Amino acid sequence: MRSITVHEPSLSEYERLYGKYGRTLICPCRHLSVSYSSIIHLEAEYHQVCSSEFIDDNTWLSYFNMSIRSLFSLDFRMDGSKLFRILQSLCRLSNETVRNQLRVFSETEFINAHVVSRDTFDIQTSILIDQLRQQTLHSFLTMFQLVRVSIQLNQFIVLGNTNSQIKRYNNNGTLIWRSVPNNYYDSNCSCGQSVHCNRSQGFYRASRPNNLSVKDRPNQTIPGLV
Repeated sequence: MRSITVHEPSLSEYERLYGKYGRTLICPCRHLSVSYSSIIHLEAEYHQVCSSEFIDDNTWLSYFNMSIRSLFSLDFRMDGSKLFRILQSLCRLSNETVRNQLRVFSETEFINAHVVSRDTFDIQTSILIDQLRQQTLHSFLTMFQLVRVSIQLNQFIVLGNTNSQIKRYNNNGTLIWRSVPNNYYDSNCSCGQSVHCNRSQGFYRASRPNNLSVKDRPNQTIPGLV
């Protein structure tokens, strides 16, 4: 079998030779490893809300600081700013998570002793990118779940006692104060016992705020906010 040596072929010449000789072609690499950042360029695309004025501009949030005594305490106009503060934190967390994962990915080395075909290279890089997506999502959800579970296990009482409330018990003359989960809003689920419960956000009728309780539902709900 006769062998032909071509010194430092260009990419187009290598692909021509590969198409002609296929698997019998051997092209050793000058460098056994290169960083992913030198061969793969990735840019993260975030949800549009994370780059909107709802997140970047705090000026409009001053609306929520207006004192409106005629509103129920759970009315979105009274409590909405907290939701957007949480949304800001989640956007920052997602940004930081993606940035860290991209940094680790960029510093990882692609190792190969011989040049691979374009099809093989495309398959390998597609697998690497899919793994990056899965790892990034898993990292974010793990942190998010940790926050949710921590809030539940530490039994923080939220505004309006929507998840639990402090009740007093008399045990043979000894007063005992205990945090008790409630399910006033949804008889089938209590936010004090499960992180999967939800409560619709919305607007309450302003004419009778003193007669409302955590059991009442908004007169007008806001789509997408539960």
